[in-house]
Amino acid sequence: MRSAVFVTTGAQSAARDRAAIAAGTPSFVLMQSAAAAAVDRIVAHGLHARGTVAVWVGPGNNGGDGWLIAAGLRAHGATVRIGVLEEPRTDDAQAARATACAGGAFDAADGTEAVHIDALFGTGQRAPLPPSAAHITRMINAARARGASTVAIDVPTGVAEREVPHARVQIDADAVIADCTLTFGTLKRVLLSVRESVGALEVLDIGLGTHATQDDGAPRWIDAAFVRSQVPRIPAHAHKGTRGRLAIIGGAPGMVGATILAARAALASGIGLVRVVCAGDHVGAVHAAVPEALVTPWPLSPDTFNATVGAWADAIVVGPGLGRSEAARALVAMCRATATPLLVDADAIAPFGDAPARTAPTLWTPHPGEALAMLDPEQRAALADARAIDAARDRVAPQLAMRSAGVVLLKGVPTIIAQHAATTTSQAYAAIVARGTAALAVGGSGDVLSGIGGTLLAQGCAPFDAAAIAAWVHGRAAEQATARRGGVRGTTLADILDALPDAWPRGDEELPPSVLATLPAIV
Repeated sequence: MRSAVFVTTGAQSAARDRAAIAAGTPSFVLMQSAAAAAVDRIVAHGLHARGTVAVWVGPGNNGGDGWLIAAGLRAHGATVRIGVLEEPRTDDAQAARATACAGGAFDAADGTEAVHIDALFGTGQRAPLPPSAAHITRMINAARARGASTVAIDVPTGVAEREVPHARVQIDADAVIADCTLTFGTLKRVLLSVRESVGALEVLDIGLGTHATQDDGAPRWIDAAFVRSQVPRIPAHAHKGTRGRLAIIGGAPGMVGATILAARAALASGIGLVRVVCAGDHVGAVHAAVPEALVTPWPLSPDTFNATVGAWADAIVVGPGLGRSEAARALVAMCRATATPLLVDADAIAPFGDAPARTAPTLWTPHPGEALAMLDPEQRAALADARAIDAARDRVAPQLAMRSAGVVLLKGVPTIIAQHAATTTSQAYAAIVARGTAALAVGGSGDVLSGIGGTLLAQGCAPFDAAAIAAWVHGRAAEQATARRGGVRGTTLADILDALPDAWPRGDEELPPSVLATLPAIV
């Protein structure tokens, strides 16, 4: 069984390498393993047979990877040239050059090759690029524009990680644009912020073993295997009651479409019964759009709420199209008082105010702007606005989870899921989902996500698992819909809802032995 993959900073990745080395694996052996895995994937993709291959090498260990990759591709029959930015500086890089050149010298790369492999800097780079490196990256990108293929090793050159407040990545104007990025051991956090430069992403096993999963706060990568293992099964003898009952509360005057989208998503996700609680004027519209749904008009008295929602539902989604009226706030208060698992979205987030904690299972699904309402006053003043929250999302999501004592799904690129640890008052743990396309960047996308997540809560998933599964399936449905449409422009939420039944993993997503995780290129 494959081990979990974690999303790491450059420092966390280096610490894992050091741990493996300290445990007895020589650093040069790790380099050889990385190069061999990269060669296997380049050959598997048939790139070695496209024509002459240029390998561009820098002075560090990323360049050492490049020297060994060049030798490995030559052993597979490829015509390989080398472009040297600087001579090797590290012991391993020097050993790699000596090993590669033992089979004969390489001709110099000139930018006319059919395939370009970027092994200039890797994870340790800093922006801006020096002029000598920028000259090479411009040459690589120009060749790609003419039809050449580009593979980045570990991280595309020109993409630099930043450890400063409110920023995660700095990308140089001349950064390499890759068709494929092969990264080693763990998924580098910086790659998730620059998907256009990364292309298709593959995380390769280089023999770190248990050291790849050390407990240092790095979030877990959510993949098809995790989703498949956690999705509740629907047995052959199931009936509508055993498949879960979900109440969706929202649909203020003029905004009932949000609850309709959430209800349709819930039905496409396998819910048995769905009840839409909406403004009375919209009852007929919901019946027409979602004939499978029960519909209850609001406002509701506490007694009616308890009978039709609190005692009936296995889970509640509150917020889609809810509005900010006094009646809406009263509904939020009633939801808060129940012991029913609750998904809190959109307009329902702010009414929880400065005390968002709830003892019953709760999943919050804010976008960065809505997340402001969940922060304490001091945090809110420090972050100022939604843009600052978005830039610091990997730090903000755990803060929100600790403050709410629940699970927070912070929407965006990538989506961060954080849960307050049950055993301590000062830590949280997190996961990352980066599936999806810009087709999700439209009004109503979050309502679809809420319908998926609410279904999973109603079927017994813990909030953390429900969040991770929902975000992954939501994103994969968008990828499939975008591919069917041939691009983002013109892909609608209706297309995504149509794709949703096919987005659930079915066990046919097996990866090659050396590949730990993959992420498709942005369409």
